[in-house]
Formats: sequence, structure tokens, C-alpha cells
Amino acid sequence: MRNFIIHIIILLFVIAFSNIEVNAQKVTLHPYDLRISMAVSQTAVNDWKQGEVVSFDWNSAWDFRKSASFDFSENMKNDSLLLRFRFYFASGVLYKNDKKNKYDYFLPTDNIFGSEAVLVEPLGWKLDPFFSASFFTQIVPSFIVANKELQMTAKFWDPVTAQQTWGFEYSLTDTEKVITSRLGISLKQIRAHDFTQMTDDRKTPEIKERWKPDSGIQWKSEARVKLIPTCDYKGILDLFTTFDDMTKCVVTMQNEFKFSIWGYLAILFKIDLSYDEKIASKTQYVQSARFGIVVDTKR
Repeated sequence: MRNFIIHIIILLFVIAFSNIEVNAQKVTLHPYDLRISMAVSQTAVNDWKQGEVVSFDWNSAWDFRKSASFDFSENMKNDSLLLRFRFYFASGVLYKNDKKNKYDYFLPTDNIFGSEAVLVEPLGWKLDPFFSASFFTQIVPSFIVANKELQMTAKFWDPVTAQQTWGFEYSLTDTEKVITSRLGISLKQIRAHDFTQMTDDRKTPEIKERWKPDSGIQWKSEARVKLIPTCDYKGILDLFTTFDDMTKCVVTMQNEFKFSIWGYLAILFKIDLSYDEKIASKTQYVQSARFGIVVDTKR
């Protein structure tokens, strides 16, 4: 019954988007939004509490957003489809040399690569129908330090998460803020080969599952707000719950504050939170504060 309902909803969206008589086509490119950031930090400690420790942290990020509208003619009325595209990656490396424990290592810090496309049909309503498709993975192998040894936990495309969602979107745009919120039926797939922590089913220890499909409901909100002239906020809240168990929810929240100092120099304060009971029973987080070069380009 669940799959039947999902197929009916998908069919209705396909009919809605395909019931367009195309007499003329025009492509209009909207201003793109590009952010490039680079930051470096270095630490050297030599005291009785920590011993002699030297660390070096380098981080870079690239976030590109592009939108285009496609204007059609249908029954002498101008309709439009809005396509928003986002491509992003972030990379960083931490080098640490601990003379007290006689070990040194390189560890990736920021390590993500992904893309998202959102197709919206603005109908002039408060809620507009949309379809989105996205994926993300890591760029380089990730490690943890266990017993003073590096253990690999993931690598490029292993695992990789893809998601497709059909639903309705609400948007609010003015000179100080851009806010979008989307709610819809979602299909999510996680693929892995060697690192199956996110795909393996603990109920079947004799089998190592490398593919994990889920269907459920996704609610995703994005905000870009200028809090004060020298401080910008960018945030993403993503919630996903499956039809199998609506009481459990996978939550991802990304927050970034940019404090402009002078020219392209700025301080970036970031905190990312995630909660997935199937992976860990507590909230996971990544927090960083960096000083460096941040270039925001809108053309």
C-alpha cells in the first residue's frame, strides 16, 4: 500500500510537469552566488600539561549556486519553471605532532563534496510544487585515531548518499534575507562497499548490507540572512523520517556566521549538528572558528 501511494504521487507530479504545450522556449540566467573561503591556523604548545605539541590546520571551501528560469507558452499564458542548482565542496587537513606520545599524523577535517538541483513550478500560490535531487560524499579518505593508529572510516564514493524529493516549497525573498522551506515525499539511497556503517543492518549480523534504500518524508529549510552590516548567517535544517518508523528522525543542521573585518578578510564560525540513532545514540557535531579570506561573489 505504501509503495502504491508513492507511485501515485510520483505519477501526478509527472503529469503536472509534462502537461505543457511548448510553443516557445526562453532561458533566463539569474545572478549566481559564489563563495570561496581559505583559512590557515597554526598551534605550538610546550608545557607540563600537554607536553610538546605542534599542529597545523588548513581549510578551503567552494560553494556555487546557480539558478535559471525556463519560460514556456501554454494556452496563451506564460508559465515558468525555476531551476536552482548548487555545487559545493569543502576540504581541510590537520597535521599534529605530539612529542610526548611520539606520534604524528595528518587528518582530514572538512571533507565533503556534493550537488543539489531543485526544479520549481511557480504557480503564484503560497506553496509551489517542486522536485529535487541531490547527492553527497567525501573527497578524500577519512580516518579516526584509535590506539595511536589511523583507521580508515570512509573514502570517495564509499559511502555516497543520494536523495530525491517531490513536494511543495515556500519561499521568502527580500534585500536582507532569502528563506526557502520544502516538504515532500522522499526516496533516499545510501551505497557503500567497504565502509558499511550507514548501510549494514544490525539485525542481520551474518550479512553485510551495502545498499540501504528508504522512503519517507523530508523537510528541508535554508536561510541566508544579513543580521547586521558586518555579520551574515547561512543555515540549513534537514529532517528525514521513514514511513517504517515515523517516531525516529534523521536531523542535520548546518550553521555558519561570517564576520567581515576588512575587505575579503573575515572570521567564519561554523557548527554542524547531526543526529541519526542508527549510527550513534547522541548528537554528533563539528565546530570550527577560522580567520581567513572569504570571497562572496554575486553576479
